[in-house]
Amino acid sequence: MFFSDLTLWLDGHGSDWGQRGTDWEGGLRQLEDAPSPVLYLTLSQYHHAILADSSRQGMKLYFGDGTVEQVTPEVREKARAFMQQTLERDWPGYIGGLIADGKLRTA
Repeated sequence: MFFSDLTLWLDGHGSDWGQRGTDWEGGLRQLEDAPSPVLYLTLSQYHHAILADSSRQGMKLYFGDGTVEQVTPEVREKARAFMQQTLERDWPGYIGGLIADGKLRTA
């Protein structure tokens, strides 16, 4: 789940973060400062733009060769699938390493 997905969902219900009294930037800071494991991922500008887009109609991406791509729900889903595959590949080893190094305990 991305903030952009939640923003789009709120917009689809005639609302936004401010109308709901939510300081999403404050929430993001809380997530960043929380004492929990964090795995930083490197994304291409392409995937970052798609995953950050919260527009109803989907943005248009303009490339240096003159091509234009409309970000459709299918394009967004492919970007999400890419992110999910990356997390499924990298997260278990990351968490396993923290446990092995004694930096994280299991309950």
